[in-house]
Amino acid sequence: MRFIEIIVEYFSELLTWATIVDSDECAIRLRFGKVGKIILSPGIYLNLPFVHSFVVSSNALRCTTSGQVVSGDACVEAVARWRIITPFLSLIVIDDIEDFIQTELQRKLFDNPDADNEFLKSELRKEQDLIGVEFDDVVLVSRSRPTMLHLSGGGNQIFVENNSE
Repeated sequence: MRFIEIIVEYFSELLTWATIVDSDECAIRLRFGKVGKIILSPGIYLNLPFVHSFVVSSNALRCTTSGQVVSGDACVEAVARWRIITPFLSLIVIDDIEDFIQTELQRKLFDNPDADNEFLKSELRKEQDLIGVEFDDVVLVSRSRPTMLHLSGGGNQIFVENNSE
């Protein structure tokens, strides 16, 4: 059974002789697993099977949310709009760029419960050259008091207490 999987993988590798990079994508051509060429323009790029491989990602504008972060006596959430400008940093050096941005948003909101839009923009723009992205905008989407969940009794009842005033 393993022999059939190897043969199928071999032929599928032989059929990947070209990679198409669209106008809203960027790519990195790897040669034997090492960075060979960074591709920012659209087109068809030839592969040598078993020699070249590609890492392709969209460089269109994306949004990442922090999720709700409880900081102090507030529950805050922010959204960042960003795009990849340096594919090597954002695709090769950092394993998952979207997760990295989400974690940074969460950390900045947790450390600064009174943060506003301008503070978040300035803090993230300080790091954009280090992670290979450009932040278009950062917006605080909600700030409220945390919701308390009370689990009680043996009947699996959940009571929600909303502390908003």
